[in-house]
Amino acid sequence: MNFHRLIDGNLELGLFGNTWERWIASGSVTFAIFLFTVALRGLLVARLRKRARNTETRWDDSLLVMLEKTSILFLLIVAIHFGTQGLEVHTKIGKLRDYVFFFFFFLQLGRWLTSALEFYGNSYFRETLAKEPARATTINALVLLGDIGIWAIMVLLLLANYDVNISALVAGLGVGGVAVALALQSILGDLFASLAIVLDRPFVIGDSITVNGFSGSVEHIGLKTTHLRSVSGEQLIFSNSDLLKNVVKNYKRMERRRVTFTFGLEYETPPARLDRARELVKWAVETQKLVTFDRCHLGGLSPSSLDFEVVYWMETSDYNAYINAHHAILTHLLGVFAEEKLQFAYPHQVAVEKVVSRG
Repeated sequence: MNFHRLIDGNLELGLFGNTWERWIASGSVTFAIFLFTVALRGLLVARLRKRARNTETRWDDSLLVMLEKTSILFLLIVAIHFGTQGLEVHTKIGKLRDYVFFFFFFLQLGRWLTSALEFYGNSYFRETLAKEPARATTINALVLLGDIGIWAIMVLLLLANYDVNISALVAGLGVGGVAVALALQSILGDLFASLAIVLDRPFVIGDSITVNGFSGSVEHIGLKTTHLRSVSGEQLIFSNSDLLKNVVKNYKRMERRRVTFTFGLEYETPPARLDRARELVKWAVETQKLVTFDRCHLGGLSPSSLDFEVVYWMETSDYNAYINAHHAILTHLLGVFAEEKLQFAYPHQVAVEKVVSRG
């Protein structure tokens, strides 16, 4: 028997319908793709790690996290999938190969997306934890919901690539989702309102706000409710959706405060003394710190007084600074008006003698 002819015959015969030459070529391509992808992953990780240390941007850090989450097993599956494309295999074997590839591909894609989402969520969490612990807790809950949504989409895409008709499944989920949404309308409304508060930031923990006539300091921002501590001490609890339906006044964001007050003088006050009263008011306002005088005018003639309107600006949003300055202004006015013999008007009765004529 010719030994070389036997070897040549076995090479032509091959395995599973493919010659040994094809198997060797396929194995070489698979090995080359695997080595290339592993080396490329290592190179990109090293470059991005160096860049991330020298920059303050987040996109390079997020890419680094995603690359570090790239599984070696996934790279091996990719190499096998594309390296064996030149082999002639049975249809079922080919489908099985595609099914395995799609399973690991969507698994890896889900890991990439969730790692990026968690990276940004954790970064925001660390930034706000010290200042706004309640908001940081809300961020963690939203990241969890985002992870669930991502994996749900990955499962649907995987089933679609497995030739599963997901139309009925999506329709069923849609009908079920509508039913659940109707049943949980209030809860879902508060949940999305919480998301709007977290992203839009109309107020944060510690802000002093007024909502629908109720005033207080924000203590807690949850997934369903927001808690305020009123100026009188009790706790006010608002649902997030109701909170955003009303006008919210945020005094913490106020850079300066416009203050208006009125007072009245007696009708017996001479016109020249009225101008003197304006000068005294301006002096009383301008002597206070962080206060800018705007105007003081005779604004009305009421039945029992000459009414003045005074407007000034507090150059700070601090309520304590405002109330202290306003107290000082009013006490100054009481003192200087007494010295200047300017009498404040107040309601009083005057006795009038009744004359009766006799016929």
